[in-house]
Amino acid sequence: MESADDVTEDIREPLLRPADGGPLPEFRPGRHITPAEADAPGTTRAYSLTGAARSDTLGTYRLAVRRIDGGVFSPVVHRGLTAGARRLVTVPSGLFAIPVDHDQPVVLLAAGVGITPFLGHLEPPASTGGSVPEVVPHHGNRNRRTHPFADRLRKLDEAIARLTVIDHYSRPDAEDVIGVHYSAFGRVTAEHIDEELIRRRARFYIRGPQAMIDAVTAGLTASRRPEVRHLR
Repeated sequence: MESADDVTEDIREPLLRPADGGPLPEFRPGRHITPAEADAPGTTRAYSLTGAARSDTLGTYRLAVRRIDGGVFSPVVHRGLTAGARRLVTVPSGLFAIPVDHDQPVVLLAAGVGITPFLGHLEPPASTGGSVPEVVPHHGNRNRRTHPFADRLRKLDEAIARLTVIDHYSRPDAEDVIGVHYSAFGRVTAEHIDEELIRRRARFYIRGPQAMIDAVTAGLTASRRPEVRHLR
């Protein structure tokens, strides 16, 4: 581990570099890696990659780890993993990946740290000037204190002309101002989706708690039947 940043009060983002200093395999947006303890390689957890998916000289991986009390890896990452620590890590994998070459609008629906696999979909065009279809992320959080990657998403919103980030706060603090710090009050629901995007046959990708996935999917498919994919 080269370094680690505290993203929120309960999410940490380690930066991993190969011990031999060599290049890393590229990955498609939505893929994850699986770290393991050297003395217990059978005990693993998968974490979505948060950095740019495509690079000529990909030398590091970033992943976001939310602290889970009683968890296997997250307490170690948050309290005991320091720069220079080594872990076994798989190459990026996963059956689900967001297509990058198509013309349909894309709607990303995420809660909390669930936004992480979507960052890799947005960062390459922001850094290289490439194009993406119209993309509308709906990101649900309680408030600014628990809002991961808020500044990063804001910069992407400014850099990508066809990106519109919509932030939802379910428990805003007194200092959180709607229209300034967030866009909509409450949790992410199907009712927040622009009907025009549905008419244009947008692709929908959802990442979050199962209750959110079930509720949003039911709301979207009840009468409108768009293409909905769940990112697990």
